[in-house]
Amino acid sequence: MAKTTIEVKETNARHALLVISIVALMSFLGVLTETSMNVTFPTLMHDFNVSLTTVQWVTSGYLLAAALIMLSSAYMKRRFTNRQLFVTAALLFIIGDLMCAMAPVFWVLLAGRLVQAGCVGLCSPLMVNIILDTVPTSKLGTYMGVANGSYAVITDKNSLCDN
Repeated sequence: MAKTTIEVKETNARHALLVISIVALMSFLGVLTETSMNVTFPTLMHDFNVSLTTVQWVTSGYLLAAALIMLSSAYMKRRFTNRQLFVTAALLFIIGDLMCAMAPVFWVLLAGRLVQAGCVGLCSPLMVNIILDTVPTSKLGTYMGVANGSYAVITDKNSLCDN
């Protein structure tokens, strides 16, 4: 028996919500690791025997790499599917995490952080693209507000912890 248009839309909406939630979670984790790195500076300086100016590249490089990838998101949206971008972002996050976890020297840790930045650089615009591609126009504001709320929550939580 063929599904009605309403049943198809409801199924697509549930699927879209799941995908948006997963991408939002990946973005949330990326922002969390981005903002929480500052507290690890003293430990990193001691463990890798590097100066503060060197260890700051862990955060500066991460933000720079994420921003550069975000700038290319319009091109990537035209060139690749959302699924390809999502899989790439997930792989970048996993590979970057493994590189950081097993880093024997500071430069491997820094390279791992730059790879992790690829995840955030892809996920942030990808989340918006998926919402725009799949959510009915009447619900765009709700979905955009909920999805982008993850950034506000983590940024606000980390700024409160710094005080």
